[in-house]
Amino acid sequence: MKTYRSLKDFFNGLSILQIKWGIRIFDTSPVRKKLLNALLEHKKQLLETPFLYQDHGFKKHEAYQLVEAFEKSKEKWNSKALFAKVKTIVADLIVRKPIDIQFLMDFIEQDITYCKAHNRFCLPDFNLLRMIVKGLKKYAFLQRDYATLNRLIAYDQFYTPYFEINDEVTAYIYKVVYSARNLDWQKLHDIIAIGLTHYRQNKHMLDVDIKLNLFQFMNASYREMGEHRKREELLDELLEELCLIPYYDDHEYASFNLYLYYDNLTNMGAYDKAILFYNPIAASQNSKAISNLYSTLLIILNSYDLETAKGYINTVEELGMERLRPILYYLVTRYYIFVEDWKNAARYLVYAMKDAQENKRSAVLSVETYGVWIRYYYQQKDYERITKTFNNSRLKKRLGIQAEFTKRSDFEVKLYLLLTKYKKGSIKLSTFKNKLNQLILPLVEVKDGFFKLCIIENLNKIIQDPSLEVDIQTRKAFKSLQEEMRGYKSIVNQQLVPLF
Repeated sequence: MKTYRSLKDFFNGLSILQIKWGIRIFDTSPVRKKLLNALLEHKKQLLETPFLYQDHGFKKHEAYQLVEAFEKSKEKWNSKALFAKVKTIVADLIVRKPIDIQFLMDFIEQDITYCKAHNRFCLPDFNLLRMIVKGLKKYAFLQRDYATLNRLIAYDQFYTPYFEINDEVTAYIYKVVYSARNLDWQKLHDIIAIGLTHYRQNKHMLDVDIKLNLFQFMNASYREMGEHRKREELLDELLEELCLIPYYDDHEYASFNLYLYYDNLTNMGAYDKAILFYNPIAASQNSKAISNLYSTLLIILNSYDLETAKGYINTVEELGMERLRPILYYLVTRYYIFVEDWKNAARYLVYAMKDAQENKRSAVLSVETYGVWIRYYYQQKDYERITKTFNNSRLKKRLGIQAEFTKRSDFEVKLYLLLTKYKKGSIKLSTFKNKLNQLILPLVEVKDGFFKLCIIENLNKIIQDPSLEVDIQTRKAFKSLQEEMRGYKSIVNQQLVPLF
């Protein structure tokens, strides 16, 4: 951290969870704690201006010292790096290779110390820990190392209550997932209420993954019931709980931030608050830091943040077409369309369409793939190909684009079909204007922030096209959407896809 620019990036790139974790870690350091508290208050105020340490009375060397201490603490408590080594040894343990048993014994003893000191289960995955304890017991028995076996029996007894409650709550989670198939919210609310009891009574005994799963169920239930205050209280409670755990997990933090960003922008209509949870994702361009590359890239592209997306696309290109999950083809195509790299767009589009046609994808995924396809050929001015393809009524029915209500997934297909008809001369200008109004105006009231961004981005291109003319009502709707999403402006990369 040698420049002021990097200091600004560091402070403004931290999530609320990371800040709270740092406040707990530096509890005995008044200056560092005070600086992080000032940053936390700045974040909560949802200010458009970046946090500057000197505006809060702190000196440059104090800021540097905090950054250095924070990075060292992250490295020290990084559970991902620790677990990587543990898993390697466990793999050898399973196939009965010679192992570093002392490393695993030290790992368990250190974790028990943390559990007792913090009065909670600290590791993110209880199943791995159980595998280690049970595997080592068998290993020590076969080696006739009875002293070590006796210690491991004591460790097993210590962890057994934790394992049992995690098993019980895991079974409950499976029940929720099974019940959710029918989307009967009344029954789900009753089942999820049990989850709240589990969480309140046992949160100190649950692993991180299970805590996050329970939160997502309860959060969805509160959202559906309109109990937003309870939802906010639950989130604050979970943030406090997570920051009490000493281990630092980039994977868990990034996944959790991704979920909260998506939830605020899609379901809650809290477009400005979504910013609190997006910045850390943008700062983490290494796709390996987040478990699901598909959902990560989907959300980043739906945010029109092409600068961040570029880092993930580079990772995709390194993987190569053969190793890439087919579900990613249409997303990569979309990225190359946004940056107007038509050669690469065409290359990935072939694979995307092959996947959509040969595999039984959901209707939503299929129509989104066709949305990318129609946008590509519209930009290539291949109107005949578009018309010929969508003259197929069976295809329209399969994609579900005949419905009167327009969804985010089929919006671009409907829009570019309309544009194609006008460009071909199949409809008059007056008809085009009226139909565009009929498509756009009902969508101004949608809650989904991603949908609003999609409408803004496409209307922006239409309005700037000198060969097109839109009605005054459509222009008003465009301005209204822009104004509503103005608080979101600061996290969108405006150089490649200008939305405002």
